[in-house]
Amino acid sequence: MWINPIETTAKTTFWEVLKENQFFQLLKHKASSLLFFGMITPQHYRIVLRNKNNEAVAVADTLDEIDVHWHWLESNLLYAFRKNVAASDYEGVIEFFKLTIEGLAKKSLSEQEEKLSLSLSNSFAQLFNLPTEKLFTSYYSSLWKRIHWQGTLYISENYLCFSCGLIEQKIKILFKEITSLNKTWTHFFDNSITITTINNQEYVFIFFNLKRDECYSTLQHLWKIALDRMLRVAESSLDNQTPSQKKRASQFYPPIEDNNPQKSYLPSRIIQRWTAEDKFEQAFRLPKTEKLICDYESQFIFNYWPVNGTIYLSHNFICFQTAKDEKSACFKIVLPLIIIKSIAQLKEDLVKISTKVSQKFYFSLGERRNEIHRIISEVWKLLASEELPTTNEAPACSDGIRPLLPSSSSSSPSSPPSPSLLIVRNQVKTAWSKYFAKYGRSVVLIQSSPRLKNLVRCGIPDDLRAELWQYLSGSRHKSITSKKTYEMYLRHAEEACRMGTTTRRADEEQKSSGEGEGEGEKMATKSGNQRFVVGEIERDLARTLPEHPFYHSEEGLLSLKNVLLAFSLSNPEIGYCQSMNILVALFLLYLSEENAFWLLSSLCEDLRPDNYYRHMIGTLVDQTILERLLKDHLPDLSDHLIKCQVPLNVISQSWFYCFFLNYVPLETGLRIIDCFFFEGSNILFAVGIALFLHHAPTIMTMSQADEIVPLFKAPLPEQHTTDLMNAAFDFMDLLSEDKIQETRYQSKFKTIQEMEFTTKSSCLRKLQNKTEFNEAELETVYDRFQLELENQACSDLLQEDTFKSFFLTFVPQWKDRQDLIKPFFKECCLSNRFDFDKFVSVIGLLQKGSLHKQFRCLSFMRIFLYFVFFNPTVTDKCYFLSHSLLPTTPINRRLS
Repeated sequence: MWINPIETTAKTTFWEVLKENQFFQLLKHKASSLLFFGMITPQHYRIVLRNKNNEAVAVADTLDEIDVHWHWLESNLLYAFRKNVAASDYEGVIEFFKLTIEGLAKKSLSEQEEKLSLSLSNSFAQLFNLPTEKLFTSYYSSLWKRIHWQGTLYISENYLCFSCGLIEQKIKILFKEITSLNKTWTHFFDNSITITTINNQEYVFIFFNLKRDECYSTLQHLWKIALDRMLRVAESSLDNQTPSQKKRASQFYPPIEDNNPQKSYLPSRIIQRWTAEDKFEQAFRLPKTEKLICDYESQFIFNYWPVNGTIYLSHNFICFQTAKDEKSACFKIVLPLIIIKSIAQLKEDLVKISTKVSQKFYFSLGERRNEIHRIISEVWKLLASEELPTTNEAPACSDGIRPLLPSSSSSSPSSPPSPSLLIVRNQVKTAWSKYFAKYGRSVVLIQSSPRLKNLVRCGIPDDLRAELWQYLSGSRHKSITSKKTYEMYLRHAEEACRMGTTTRRADEEQKSSGEGEGEGEKMATKSGNQRFVVGEIERDLARTLPEHPFYHSEEGLLSLKNVLLAFSLSNPEIGYCQSMNILVALFLLYLSEENAFWLLSSLCEDLRPDNYYRHMIGTLVDQTILERLLKDHLPDLSDHLIKCQVPLNVISQSWFYCFFLNYVPLETGLRIIDCFFFEGSNILFAVGIALFLHHAPTIMTMSQADEIVPLFKAPLPEQHTTDLMNAAFDFMDLLSEDKIQETRYQSKFKTIQEMEFTTKSSCLRKLQNKTEFNEAELETVYDRFQLELENQACSDLLQEDTFKSFFLTFVPQWKDRQDLIKPFFKECCLSNRFDFDKFVSVIGLLQKGSLHKQFRCLSFMRIFLYFVFFNPTVTDKCYFLSHSLLPTTPINRRLS
C-alpha cells in the first residue's frame, strides 16, 4: 500500500534491489521471516524514493502487490520523465513525486481504514448481538478485576462494551445507565477510567497505550448526548412537549450524524473532531449555534514574540487560544469575520489580518499557510459585504451609566465617597487603561490571563461595565451573528401586549354574559402563553429595584417591560422567570434596551441554559454541587447542617437565580456578576461556600433549622463584603474544574432519574383505571415507549415507521395488514404530539378487550369496515354491522 514518505536507513545487506530507475528503487527484504532477531521487520517489499533520505513510499507483503504500485509509477509519473533529468531540476521533480505520493497515501489509508472499520463493525455486531448499533471506535485496554483482563473496549452510539477473548468475558453497558465517569490512578499510574453504573457496579479500564485521554473525551461526549436525550424525554413526558419545543434537545448536545448510511463505523478522525469541537465550545463565549469548521496549530505574534496555540475558524469568527504548555503568555482572541477589512500573506509564513477599527493581528501558520489562508479567505468573503452593527447606548447621565444608590448600611445617598475609596477607584481605572493600551479595546479585546482575571476580581469600573460585560459574556458576538434584531422582537412584544388586552376584555365580556369559555381564552391559546407572560411581567415590574428612582418613572418601567417581553417571545421555551426582572433591571442601569436584551439572551441560552429552561434542572444540579463542595471543604459544618435538618435548597435556590443580589449589597453583587461573565459559574459556588464559612461560628452554636435559615435571609452588612469576596477568591483557586464537571454530570443523571420516576408514577397511576392492562403490563408499555423516544435523537414526536414497529410489538396479529395502522398513527398524533393515553387505551382493547369494544374503538378510528371483513373471528358480518352503534364522542370518554 502507499504510505506517507518516511526516512529509511541507507541500502544495507538486508535488502536486495529488484528494480530501479533514476527516481525509485524496488527492494526485497532478504530475511525469510518477518521475525528477525526478535524484532518485527517491515513488509517484505518496499519502493524507495531516491533522495537524500531514501524515503519509503510503498510497502507490501507480496511481489504481485508491490508490482502493481511499481507499474503505476512507470505508467503515470515516470512516463513524462523518460529522458534523464538535469541535476538542477532533480530536486524539483523529487518534490513533485513526493507530493503526489502523499495524496495517494492519504487515499490508501482511508480505504484501508474503511475495510478495517467494516470488519470491526461486523465482528462487534456478532459478538454483542447488536446488529443495528453504530460502532464508533475501539481501544485495547485491560479490565481490572483483581487481575488484568486484557481485551478490547468497543464504543458505539448507545453502548460501552468490553470483550476478553481468553476467558470469554463480555460486558455491555448502556450510556444512559452510567452514573459517574472519572479519570483515576491505578498501580501508581494515571492511566485508567473508572465507570459506575446505576446498579452500583464499578468498572476500571486501564490503558497502557497513552490513549486514555482520547477514550475519556469520546465517552464523555457520548454520555452528554445520552443525558440530553434522557432529559428531553423526561421533559416531554412531563409537559406533553410539542415539536416546537424539541429544538431544545439538539441545541446544546447535537445528535450524532452520519452522512453515509452504509458505513456504521466512524473513524478516529471523527473522534478527534468531537474533541476539537468540545475545546472550541469551552474556550470561547460564542453562541451555541456557532459550529467549528477547522482548527490548526499556529503562532500568534504579540509584540514581535511568537506565542504557540491553535487557531479556530467557524462560520462567523476566527479564534485563537494559546497552548496549555505555553508559559510565556495566555491569550484568547475572538475576531468576528464581519469586522475584518483585509487578509494578506506576508513573507515567510506570516498572515496579517486587518480590522475595520484599525487593529492588526499577525499569525504564523507554518507550512500550511496557503491552505489555511485560502479557507479563511473563502469564509470571510461570504460576510465581507456586511456592515458591522453599531450599538447606541442611551445613558441617563454624562458618564454613560445611571448612578447606583448605596446600600442601606452605608451613608446617605448624598454623602460623597471617602478619599480612600476614590484613590482605590482611580488606581483600578489606571490599571484598566494600561491593559487596554497593551491588549487593545474597541471591537476585539485580547483576553490575557491571569492579568485580566486580577483586574476583573478587583472590580470593573462603572463606565466600563457596559463594554466589558458584552465582550466577556459573548452577547456582543451574539448580536453580530443574529439574523433577527431587537426591533423585530420588540414589534412582536407590542403586538402581544395588544393581544393580551384584547383577550382579557373579550374573556371578561364572555364570562359576564355566562356563555362559558371566553373567546379571549381561545385567542390566548392560539398565541401560546403570551397573555400569561404579559401578566407575570406586569405584576413583577412594581417590585423590581423599588429603591432606584429610574424604576419609579414610566421610562424605566417601559424599558424593563420591553426587554423582558421581547426575550420571552424570542425564546418561548424559556419564556419568563421571576428572577429575570432583577437581572434586567440591573443591566439597564448600564446598557441600552437592545444590549440588555442580548446580554439576557446570552446568559439564559448560552451561559446557564439548564437553569432557565423548563423545570430548571440546572438549579437542582447546582444545589447538589454546592452540597458536595460543602461536604468536601467544610465537613464539620456540613454534618452539623444535616444533623439540624437544614434544607439547603431553601437557602441556596435564590442565590443561583439572582446572583446573590437579594443578600449582598448591590456593589458586591455587581462584582459577582463581573466575575461570573469572565470565570463562569464557579464564582457562585465560591461565594456560597464563603457565606457558609462566614456564618459557621454562629451556626455551630445553633441546633434548630428555624434558627439557622434566617441567617441567610438577612442582608449581609457592607463591612463584611470585602472579607467575603477575598474568601471566595481563595476558594476559587482551590476548585477543580474537572471535579465540578464530574459532579455536574452525576447530579444531572440523578435529577433526571428522579424526574423520570415521578413522571412514570404519575402516568401509570392516571392510566390504571382507563385501560385493559394490569399494572405490570402497563409498565412494560410505558418503558418501551420511553425507549423508542430516546432512540430518536432529534424528535419527540414518534415517527410513523417507528410507530408501526412499536404497535406491532403489542398487536402482532396485525403484521399482515400494516396499511390499517396508519389511521391509528394519525389519531394518536393529533395536535402535533403523541397521545400516549389514547394509544394505551387502543392497544389494551385490541389485546384484551371484548369483540364489541374492539369494534366500537375501530369505528371511531374509521377503519371498522376493514376490521369486520378481514377479522376471521367475525362470522356473521352483516349481523355484526347492523347491531353495532357508532360512537359519537371521543374514544377515551366513550370507553370509560
